[in-house]
Amino acid sequence: MLMVMKQWFLLLCFVTLFCFQTLTCAQARLHPDEGAVLRKIVQKMNATLEKDFTEEDPCQSQLLLINDNNKTDNKNYTILCNQIDSQGFSRITHIFLKSLSLQGMLPPEFANLTFLQTIDLTRNYLYGTLPTEWTSLQHLNTISLTANRLTGEIPREWGNFANLTYLSLEANQLSGTIPEELGNLTNLTELVLSSNQFVGSLPAALAKMKVLKRLEMYSSGLKGPIPAAVFNLGNLKDLCVEISDLFAYWRISDMPGPDFKFPNLSNINNMDNLVLRNLNMSGSILTGIWKTDNTIDLSFNKLGGEINGNIPAPSADFTFLSGNKLTGNVPYSFLKTKNSIDFSYNRFAPLSSTCPDDR
Repeated sequence: MLMVMKQWFLLLCFVTLFCFQTLTCAQARLHPDEGAVLRKIVQKMNATLEKDFTEEDPCQSQLLLINDNNKTDNKNYTILCNQIDSQGFSRITHIFLKSLSLQGMLPPEFANLTFLQTIDLTRNYLYGTLPTEWTSLQHLNTISLTANRLTGEIPREWGNFANLTYLSLEANQLSGTIPEELGNLTNLTELVLSSNQFVGSLPAALAKMKVLKRLEMYSSGLKGPIPAAVFNLGNLKDLCVEISDLFAYWRISDMPGPDFKFPNLSNINNMDNLVLRNLNMSGSILTGIWKTDNTIDLSFNKLGGEINGNIPAPSADFTFLSGNKLTGNVPYSFLKTKNSIDFSYNRFAPLSSTCPDDR
């Protein structure tokens, strides 16, 4: 009898555990208010839903199925609902609608999804201006609007995002100056402003972004010189010891303006890419940059003087020094390395007719 009761007890425990896991694993349905907001957002982007939310709840399917001709990857139209409210409803936290040829307006209504953390609308045809309403989203940490048709200026209010860590506005038609208030985004680790139509110079206030790791501004329309304070961000490396380097990725190019000296980058270590091309930059190249890992591009500036002949060859796979005023002898280590180095269109002394034997 005792054995039978023990077997029944074990069976009851198993059934209870199974049912509990099933209930806890099931995703709660989307809150009706957010469902209405999501319909409005889809409408603003000139898209239509393949299924109404009564047929397929997007929080449960993790998909926002809209009509388009380019759906090849579920990751391109994903919705995540990682927040459950006090009523037991799911709240939207992440929206990814990428490469879907959306041709409507950039919706201000995203601001009504109060738990939103990610907005990724990369590679569409969305038009309009950057909505100031979004700055009310206290949980928002990622905005990618890369490769759309957005116009107008970056609003000063966009400096009010409390938790933003990633911002890409690349490949749009944005104009005007970069507002000083953008420097208030002190949690930002990546800022991409390339391929726009901005005017003016980079504000020195960006130097307040002490944890910035990646900065891209090529073909942005901005003019130099670059504020010296921006180049000193690496002084706070010790505050970010877990990531080993504070400014891992520099890509700044094609910024006409007054002549300025090659910056002091001695406090910025372990860079992956250093691109300072066509900036009207003069002075001598500091030896510390040769430890950059992947790419060094200092081409089409006014850099002069000699390169220390005793230094090792650059660590980078690709080094571009063309179109400057460098003089003296090309270091032997540069000729010996198997990495690619372009030092054409400078004022180096003629190379010896005898190349290194192990070149």
